[in-house]
Amino acid sequence: PAAGIAATANQGTGTGPVGTTSAPATAERFHTVIDGDSLSRLSLRYYGTPNRWQDIFNANRDVLQGANSLRVGQRLRIP
Repeated sequence: PAAGIAATANQGTGTGPVGTTSAPATAERFHTVIDGDSLSRLSLRYYGTPNRWQDIFNANRDVLQGANSLRVGQRLRIP
């Protein structure tokens, strides 16, 4: 019985780091604009649909003057 308790305790301890290491998966992603990029193309690449371009635009309002104002080399946040 004591071994079973110890194994359970170790299993509980083992799940702690797993929860901690999953945090970076929710970290922000970034994309550096290259020639030919558009918000709808980035949306298609990262979300599988071109329709979420406004999410990218809204996350980058501080660096974008408009939806068509991408500049090569610009670093965009991908929410």
